[in-house]
Amino acid sequence: MIPATIATAVAPETIAKVTRLFNNTAFDVICELFQNARRAGALAVAVTLVTTADASYLTITDDGHGIVDPASIVTLGRSGWSDETRRAEDPAGMGVFSLAGQDVIIRSWSKVDRQGWLAHIPASAWETSRPIAISADPIDR
Repeated sequence: MIPATIATAVAPETIAKVTRLFNNTAFDVICELFQNARRAGALAVAVTLVTTADASYLTITDDGHGIVDPASIVTLGRSGWSDETRRAEDPAGMGVFSLAGQDVIIRSWSKVDRQGWLAHIPASAWETSRPIAISADPIDR
């Protein structure tokens, strides 16, 4: 029988395809992170290139208000921004997925919990929906 109503939804398999949704270029990633810093009220953003014998790492640090709920960074379509920011800018809640397929460490501050946190997202975790551990981080505000 054909249903009387339907509703929009995001299919779970979308997560498995997320690496195909973005160009995944350094430019795209940096633009997204700078935009997030601005929305978070950051007055300063520092970009550092760290090179080792094995690899190079880009570190971006800002003095914005932080991310209260770590789950918001890995929930496609959930922005976690204030009502005011959502009304003014209509953020899609997908920008952090420009990092999909990369090994990423995100450190932030939760104003609500008054503590820092760290999430290490291995490159393979972006497509598998496997649990990502959150640990305390000594970020000080």
